[in-house]
Amino acid sequence: MLEFSKPKLSVAIVAIFCVAGCSSSGSGDEADSSPNNPDVLVVTPDEVVQNNTDNPSADDAPTGSDAEAEEEAEAEAEAEAEATDADLHINSTNFEQIAVSAVGQLNLTKLDEERVVANNLLNDIVGQSGGLSTGDAPFAGLTLASVEAAERESGADITVQAFTCDAGGLVNQRIFDFRGAPISRSRLTFADCILNGETHNGVLETGSARRQGSTFTLTNYGRIAGDTSIEVNGVYSDNEGNLAWQDASISVSTSAGTNTTENISWERTGSSSSRDGLHGFVLLSDGTYGYARMVVSTASLTAGFDSLPVGTEGVPLTVNSTLTFQERYYEWAADDLANPVLPDYPVSDLGPTIELIPEAAFPQSQQTFPQSALPKAANPQWDSGEISITATDSSSLLMKPDPEQSEMVLFELNGSGEQISRPWSDGYQVNCPSVIGECG
Repeated sequence: MLEFSKPKLSVAIVAIFCVAGCSSSGSGDEADSSPNNPDVLVVTPDEVVQNNTDNPSADDAPTGSDAEAEEEAEAEAEAEAEATDADLHINSTNFEQIAVSAVGQLNLTKLDEERVVANNLLNDIVGQSGGLSTGDAPFAGLTLASVEAAERESGADITVQAFTCDAGGLVNQRIFDFRGAPISRSRLTFADCILNGETHNGVLETGSARRQGSTFTLTNYGRIAGDTSIEVNGVYSDNEGNLAWQDASISVSTSAGTNTTENISWERTGSSSSRDGLHGFVLLSDGTYGYARMVVSTASLTAGFDSLPVGTEGVPLTVNSTLTFQERYYEWAADDLANPVLPDYPVSDLGPTIELIPEAAFPQSQQTFPQSALPKAANPQWDSGEISITATDSSSLLMKPDPEQSEMVLFELNGSGEQISRPWSDGYQVNCPSVIGECG
């Protein structure tokens, strides 16, 4: 009788023992297959299952069809993700183009272009309309039709000049006389007035006052030039370089369709001052003293608007921006107690730290205080904040200054948490105030 140290049996062993211990069906004698017959090995179903578990056969390995099914499932998942991305208004294919377009509108490229054209037109007409008599032609294409006094407005005496436009239409000028007060104001109202081949409609008004800066207001102002029709609304203000637009919109229509930017609220500020910064004296290598003062430069852009682009394939967008910039550096300045000749190198060339003697203590005290002397940025750039762009299907794009590389801007698409880096110079540069300099 055969003995096994382990109860592991295979189907092959069962077959061998059947050959050795079983008679053929043609012999006429059948072997006893009961458990009491020691010459017959009985294999139970449980033992076969155990054997197959401990010694997996080729049937348990993944078949070629299983691997193909897994590949197909992965491909379907990738295709579904791609389809989901493509279905979004802002997606991995078009986000760069959308960002460039949004930045162009954030820089008010077209709106400011129209403002300049309209403001020049107003200044040309107003500047040549004083002391006129009926029939005079102060501006090419205009003839004065009448002059009459009108009811006082905003504390000013009013004179209305009515002009006919030689090629068709009318324009009225409202002259404000504040009787010597430091206030100026002018208003033009156009009614289908054709000048230089362009048709003008709506109202243009400019004003200024002491310590309040200047304003320029466009109310339903429209200009038709060739196949292009433009309408602008809004109040533009300039107060010592701090610029703002309120309640503004611009619509540009061509044969291709209409681009509209509306609900524009936009304010950009900038300042550079040494008034509140530290200042004092620094001992130079030749034994003289230079007078150094800290300059603090700041800038901000707070803006929002809705963009409705050309055609049904355009992506309606809402754009909001809160960008800021701050810089501190030392510069040389003249002072009676210092060398009258200012050094011809920046303060930062003295090293990362300067020993500053406070002005109030000098020259009685030579006690110094170490101060960081970072150089003035050669290429200033927005250093904090963000620009958010959102489509009507809630797909979104977030733009932020890169804190590690000032020349780069970071993108995050649809809240993925993944950052994509691009140079500001690739069409994403948001303009900085002139007091800061040209960004980038």
